Amino acid sequence: MSQIINTIQREAADTAKGFTLQKLRTISIILSELAKNQEIDFIAAIEYNGDVFLENENFSYTEENKAYDSQNFTFASPAIRNTMVYFLDHWLNHARDSKIRFGVYATNQSAKEIKKGLVKDLKIELPKKKIIESLSKGDYTDKLTLEAAKSITLSEYKTQYQSNKNVSLKNSYYDTLGEFQDQDWKDFFNIITWHFNADSLEALEIAIIEQIKSTTLVSSDQIAHKAPFIRAELFYQLEIRQTKTILNDRFLTKDNVELIFHRALANNISENSYKYLSIDYSEIKEKTAIYLKDYIDNKYFALSGIKNPPNLLNREVAFFDSSMRLTSRQADQFSSQRPDTIRGSFASLIQQDKPTFLFGELGSGKSSIAAGNILGLIEKQDDILPLLIPASIYSKDNYPRSWK
Repeated sequence: MSQIINTIQREAADTAKGFTLQKLRTISIILSELAKNQEIDFIAAIEYNGDVFLENENFSYTEENKAYDSQNFTFASPAIRNTMVYFLDHWLNHARDSKIRFGVYATNQSAKEIKKGLVKDLKIELPKKKIIESLSKGDYTDKLTLEAAKSITLSEYKTQYQSNKNVSLKNSYYDTLGEFQDQDWKDFFNIITWHFNADSLEALEIAIIEQIKSTTLVSSDQIAHKAPFIRAELFYQLEIRQTKTILNDRFLTKDNVELIFHRALANNISENSYKYLSIDYSEIKEKTAIYLKDYIDNKYFALSGIKNPPNLLNREVAFFDSSMRLTSRQADQFSSQRPDTIRGSFASLIQQDKPTFLFGELGSGKSSIAAGNILGLIEKQDDILPLLIPASIYSKDNYPRSWK
């Protein structure tokens, strides 16, 4: 009777940055595969058999992503050791299937191992070169490279299974690994691709947009303009599939991806994907700021004949209870000295979740106050794109019937 093997169930890392990298990497890999061959079907998912998963008739690829701002990795780093244990379990669970390939994608760099921590405890003799660098090239000329990699991996495997309450070392692959010959270890390490000092989230975003623009999946002169929407919809579709309980619903397929391209070109993607749009608004914000400054200057000049307006944009206004129902005339006659009003700067009294109406006499500076507030938002808050829409846009001539 064959032995029943129970391996550790892996859980997702709970970080927003990690989830973002997973989705971006999956999208990038999907687009790369489509660029190679548009005829081969595939399935892709995040948090299935690893951070990133893609499979077609030729290969089954699992990738683990590491997005750390400051920490460089050695082969002895906990994150890398943990990944090696997971890869081994997955490989052996699938009887060392020749289709299986692994990847490690890290935005930071690999580093040279030093004699401390686990390396010191195990009394490992280190090779001259970085272990990760040698493994990535399949270079085993220094015998210490394979010996060190084996020792570190086996030690981590044993530690994880001894400390896990849900599984046992006896019912793991530990005995199998103990019987591995050097060639078995080389076979394992040779199916791992190491991506270190890889593109950051920002660089990956840009690269994906370029991948979409250069696709031959669809033919349209609008593809460059629709690229951000296609990326956003791919991102959204991966996310909603992440928690599906029915297995087939977890995967994004080639047909799904092709449909997303066509829907984007037809302006028919899900509105839920808009929140994932990554568009550079810097030029719009810069031009809006210039427009607002000119607007304030011209408005003041038109009323006073003086070119340089005084610094009155932050002057106090009176705020009254929003539950009160007032007509426009009542608001104009409203006394700011009433005890149920609050006085303060316009910016401090705006309720972000509700519309705010500013009343005042003709020429009192209402639009200049509003414009000054918007200008302040542009200068102080990068994540906000405020717009000043002149009231004239709602005039009878400019007001579309469809809005009524």
